[in-house]
Amino acid sequence: MRAFQGVLDPNRRNRPSRGRAFGGFEAIRAYDLLLCCVILAGCSRGAAGSVPVAADANGGSSMDAAYRSQASFGQKVPAGAAWLKPDSAAFKELAVSNYGAGSGAGNIELFNKKYGLTETIVSGLNGTDGVWIDAKQNLYAANLPGTVTEYSPGEPSSGGPSFTYSIPGDVNGLTEGPVTVTTDKQDNVYVGYAQDDVAYVVEFPQGSSTPLAQCPSPNGGSVAGVTVDKKGDVFIAPDAGPSGPSYIYEYTPPLSNCNYGQRPVPVYYPGGLELDLKGNLVVEEQVKGDILIIPYPYSNVQTTLFGFGGDPYQLALSADNSLLFVAEGDTGVVNVAQYPSGTIEATLPCSSSAAPPCSPNGGSGISAASGVAVYPPPKPASR
Repeated sequence: MRAFQGVLDPNRRNRPSRGRAFGGFEAIRAYDLLLCCVILAGCSRGAAGSVPVAADANGGSSMDAAYRSQASFGQKVPAGAAWLKPDSAAFKELAVSNYGAGSGAGNIELFNKKYGLTETIVSGLNGTDGVWIDAKQNLYAANLPGTVTEYSPGEPSSGGPSFTYSIPGDVNGLTEGPVTVTTDKQDNVYVGYAQDDVAYVVEFPQGSSTPLAQCPSPNGGSVAGVTVDKKGDVFIAPDAGPSGPSYIYEYTPPLSNCNYGQRPVPVYYPGGLELDLKGNLVVEEQVKGDILIIPYPYSNVQTTLFGFGGDPYQLALSADNSLLFVAEGDTGVVNVAQYPSGTIEATLPCSSSAAPPCSPNGGSGISAASGVAVYPPPKPASR
């Protein structure tokens, strides 16, 4: 969890910024073994994954029992097996921001499908935190001192942002603290702000710094997670400090009315928030190092993914929802996991002797991961 300076949230621990990491998994030999798996029922698809992380209420820790009052978390999800032939089309690129890297302004690292570093963006960045890539491959970076910078696809790292979103005139004291950013199907931009006295979710039209909506965080906590569904409902996950709990809030459109409902599931120090293709909410709990999968109507936890103990701060799902990318704030790495099992497939940066799906030295450049984004992004969920 990030410890913000000055007017930013003093309760959060120092967290690195995100950069761009792209990954593609290489097929693991051999074809004969794959045939065996198809023919013989019960034959495993591969070696067991490195971290069995999914469990239900009965398999959860005593901390879970103490923290949650739900009677059931749903079915236990067995630990997945490493893929023999991962789908390299699951994503085309991944962005990872490194908070405070270089001169302290942070950077965004861009990687190819084999996690090879292709580009480093520094122009226009300043304390970069959350990142997002939209369906047109525009890249967005939330900069803690007060701006969101947008970069066109293919734009050279030296070219600078194509647009910078900021709130003019210090409206509601929001010149500092953007920590997360996303877009909807109309390309409107949504930004979560973190302040020590007030926090907001703000909607901008594409290419304009005149807000369409500004809604205060219902509990006053920093808005570290924001996502938008197909209908235009906006979900935010503001934090309530390490002791919590906090909750997820759903705003019905238009956001300018600031009409919301509170989902009943308690979430402890929430970080990244996304919707999967089934309309499930996927949210990180930073202090506990786990990830919750919450199905519609968002009244109970279906699955808890464990094993993300490095202060998971932001996450991203591949477009087909087969992969989950998690930026670990404390350790500065990015874990790549199967979804929804949570079995970790790779940790970026990779070692010099890494085996598939991690390429040797893949992800080099990731040093202080705070934000992560994937292209293409998942389509807005319906339910």
